[in-house]
Amino acid sequence: MANRVEKKSYGMDIRVDAWAAQGAARRMCASQDLGIVFDIGKDDAPYTDGQSIHIDRPSQYFSKQDLTMWWCKLIHETRHNTKRGKQCFDVMKRFDLDSKDLYGGLFNLFEDGVVDNIDRGKYLGQDEASSWGHSEIIKSIFSSKKGTASLWTAPAGTLDEAHKALATSLLMDSMARAQYMPDMLGVPEILLNNPDLNPEVRDTLKKAMERGWLEGLTALQADPEGNTADDVFTWVKDYVEDMYDLPPPPPEQDPDKGEGEAGEGDSKGKPGDEEGQGAAEAEGEGELDPDGKLKSTDYLFKEFERDTHESMSIRTCGSSANPQSVSYEQSSKRYSEVTPDRFAIADFHRKKFTTPTGGRHSSGESFEDWHAQIIRRGNTYRRDYAQIKVRDSLAQEVKRHIQSETRQKVTRNRKKGKLDQRKLFKLGVEEAGSDWQERVFWTKENKMTVDNTVVSLLMDNSGSMGGDKVASAIHAMDLIGDVCQTIGVDYEMAGFTTNGSSSWPLHLLYKPFGVKMLRSQIVENMLTGTAHMGGNADGENIRYAYNRVLAQQAKRRILVVLSDGYPSSGGGDISWFTEQVTKTIQDQGLVELHGIGIMDDAVKNYYDSYDVLNSTEELESTLLSVLKHNVLRLARK
Repeated sequence: MANRVEKKSYGMDIRVDAWAAQGAARRMCASQDLGIVFDIGKDDAPYTDGQSIHIDRPSQYFSKQDLTMWWCKLIHETRHNTKRGKQCFDVMKRFDLDSKDLYGGLFNLFEDGVVDNIDRGKYLGQDEASSWGHSEIIKSIFSSKKGTASLWTAPAGTLDEAHKALATSLLMDSMARAQYMPDMLGVPEILLNNPDLNPEVRDTLKKAMERGWLEGLTALQADPEGNTADDVFTWVKDYVEDMYDLPPPPPEQDPDKGEGEAGEGDSKGKPGDEEGQGAAEAEGEGELDPDGKLKSTDYLFKEFERDTHESMSIRTCGSSANPQSVSYEQSSKRYSEVTPDRFAIADFHRKKFTTPTGGRHSSGESFEDWHAQIIRRGNTYRRDYAQIKVRDSLAQEVKRHIQSETRQKVTRNRKKGKLDQRKLFKLGVEEAGSDWQERVFWTKENKMTVDNTVVSLLMDNSGSMGGDKVASAIHAMDLIGDVCQTIGVDYEMAGFTTNGSSSWPLHLLYKPFGVKMLRSQIVENMLTGTAHMGGNADGENIRYAYNRVLAQQAKRRILVVLSDGYPSSGGGDISWFTEQVTKTIQDQGLVELHGIGIMDDAVKNYYDSYDVLNSTEELESTLLSVLKHNVLRLARK
């Protein structure tokens, strides 16, 4: 594999590969009900919050080598989101493990070897990319003279037990991976044949192999479905107890124990601490303490910290860097609401960035430059949108049904109403029955009306909407908007995502209220928006759309939200905050709120009124249900 992955730039070819990778990644994640958010830097470690994978954009790479390494990182994260791959989160939480400490770091290291064996062969080329990428990571560590690599060439007698355990375990993990990763063959030998290798590490590795620990590790990693994450952690504890003179791991946490109730000795010491006092922090790498031992630092496990395996609740509910006041303080949960200067509205009609108050957004970014940039990027969903077959005849049927239901109905043969001259002959008919002769009037009534109604359509434009989802959502928005225009209902269309690498909301206003736009232009705006798919702060955007529709002069105001799952954004518990926003809107009763789940039924957790679009084949029937029951208020059968 190493010879097949070239290092040179391929110009246009590699650019095409990078954009294809971005689209393929969305589809691969969507097949696992995952979103993908391109919101971190190229030097940051990708991670998962259980709903989406957060990773850097492949389009910033210009060589086959770099792009293959990007695939290696993504594949590892998708495997962590399988049923078996997620088990590590529970273990890390129950034992309060930190991946920068010894037991957490070793568990992370060895569990990753198990995870990298999950679903092998499922996707073409994924095992080859994983094998090559991991071998490059290991070779770069072995050849480095900094960080963890300094352990292997440390002078004899300078390694404490924690560092010796780390150095030996990295070597042993590499040897186990060589059993199923072809590119790892011979890699550990590079270091083992190095005459400068610390003799204690060499001797400890030999002893571990003689005692069967390498054989046991290889068996664990080769059969991911035959063991659990608890089995791996038990193996780690037994391995450390047998091989090293180190303190035991932290005890399992009491699940009923509240946060902030830590007892004595609550502060965590680093590996090898004496009496829990904590090791001194090293300013550099490879420094010695007064006893001649290599200092423990927070950088011990940095190379392998691809995913810290923190609990998902910590990932999704972390505090904001700049906390703001929270409206719903009656709950123990918290969310730091975004201030207006951080909430950006990209107004496609006025071609400018604004804040919710209508002022110029503080980012200073030119809308024209931003729009031109995402146009140049292109997007992967134009073809998806074109390939979803929406039957125009059925779309016309929807419109005819709406027009039929809203048309005035004339009823003749009434006993009161307006005189029907065509029925006056009844008065001259003898002995025909008084009741029949009295029915010479007609009435005109509205079977159903949508007069003085406005509709706001809001689409989730996050990374998890990849593939058929976003294409179906755009079709749905287009068809509902077309129907609204046909029956004379004013409507607005918008999407929402996050702005760049930050978690700040970006509201994509495709078509505002009171503005007539070509249907083709609105669709073009929505398709352009698919080149900017990030996170989804549902609550913030629903509240903004709600305020806009509430400001319209109308008897009926309807807000329809199309989304494929759970909110995911920074600032705290955005899922809980979204629940509070939708509950408040529904309790106030000023706007009729309806959710459409795009191939996901998570909408049932946020909306009292909802429909679920399960597949592209159900697009028209689902929309007909929404229009009949939520726009026209016809009773559900």
